[in-house]
Amino acid sequence: MYEIFKKFAERFNKSGAIPHRDVAQLYGHIEVSVFDAARGGKRVYHVKKRNQVVNTGRQAVLEMLTQYGAGSPGQQNPNYNQLWSLGVGTDGTPPTVNQTSLGAEVLTKVFARPTEVLYVPDPTFEIHCSMTFATTEANDPSPLQEVAIFTRGDNDDPYVAADRLLYARQTFSPFVKTNTMTVVFNWILGMTVA
Repeated sequence: MYEIFKKFAERFNKSGAIPHRDVAQLYGHIEVSVFDAARGGKRVYHVKKRNQVVNTGRQAVLEMLTQYGAGSPGQQNPNYNQLWSLGVGTDGTPPTVNQTSLGAEVLTKVFARPTEVLYVPDPTFEIHCSMTFATTEANDPSPLQEVAIFTRGDNDDPYVAADRLLYARQTFSPFVKTNTMTVVFNWILGMTVA
């Protein structure tokens, strides 16, 4: 039987491997905009970057496909894997696939649904997330320079939720947020299929 399979594979690829027809890759793009009331509400900072979808983000996507019922251990509960909150921090360490949290979290906020998390169907098949940090939020003497999206875990409150997972993280050029600044994060998440 193995010889038949091997000959079949060789017809498609001289190396003996069967080529994959579909390859799915998770991606994300983050946009950070800072508006300063002290400067007439002008945008004083703006950056767009691709983000790092981390291993726990991949885990969350695969666990959503398995759809274990409520009461299952850990992240197997499908409600746990919703994109739930966005956090900012002060650690400028570049993102890697093995990270599981922000390096130095300052504030995490829950997305308002359905206005801040939207599914965009065909042809893009993307999720658009948006979060605004008001003038009274995330003011810290240390410069903000990291942002992350988390899944829900077992509780609506991200500060008490067990099993919440880091989905994606990115760093940006540091800036000190003051009480005259509003920061808007726009994040596009999707999957390419080639």
